[in-house]
Amino acid sequence: MRQRVFHRGVTIDNPTGEPGHWQAKVQGHDVKGELDAIKKSIDWSTEMRTFISPEQVANHNASLGKKEKPQTKTDTHLGFKIINDTGKDNEWYLIVKGQLLKGSLPAVKAFLDKNIDKIKA
Repeated sequence: MRQRVFHRGVTIDNPTGEPGHWQAKVQGHDVKGELDAIKKSIDWSTEMRTFISPEQVANHNASLGKKEKPQTKTDTHLGFKIINDTGKDNEWYLIVKGQLLKGSLPAVKAFLDKNIDKIKA
């Protein structure tokens, strides 16, 4: 069964319906492979104006997969979700009214406690 996906203005086709048989045209290059790799290739070419093949994306993902990925931690304080993506103690953050608050978990909580009236207003 033929499948078609649109990603950032590019049509990605799968004429066979099999998982790894996606194809598209990215910056004049015919690309084939996994859907996620083709989407990342399109993202890269759109954002960086440089072509990177899905094979290069897959190789890069494989090399990243060898490294241990830190667990994302979350904490809720006064109704705000505080996030740590890296696992390091001083890299907790949250976005309040379009501003990034960043620091250690106790420091972020202390800031929220001190400024809750200004933030909620």
